[in-house]
Amino acid sequence: MGELLNEILLELKDSEIDEQVKAICDKVTKEELESMERKDEIIIGPNIFLCLEIPGRTKNEVGFLTLERESVETYIIGHWVRYKPKKDKAETPPYKRVEVFPVKDDRPAKVLKIFAEKLKYMRGD
Repeated sequence: MGELLNEILLELKDSEIDEQVKAICDKVTKEELESMERKDEIIIGPNIFLCLEIPGRTKNEVGFLTLERESVETYIIGHWVRYKPKKDKAETPPYKRVEVFPVKDDRPAKVLKIFAEKLKYMRGD
């Protein structure tokens, strides 16, 4: 990921920080979507730059970790979960954000490194 990150940053060195982070997140999403089990359930929104699947806290949960823009050049990492639907109910419960971790840096490479560290921890690696 380091080489890919450096490549993207070189291409976008004159862009705004938010544009750089978004471009990196788009590349990561494109690569990770193939291996995601619940790719049709990813959380999307105008300020959600990246959404990757993580294990739930219990066996009855589904989880995602997001990198979100809170304001210009300010980011947070969101931990989202929902319960798996019961077999007798057709309705899928909504996702709820259960934790928020502030990202205390605005350098694109560092923002992604902080997200990657949290992702690794949440996946149990």
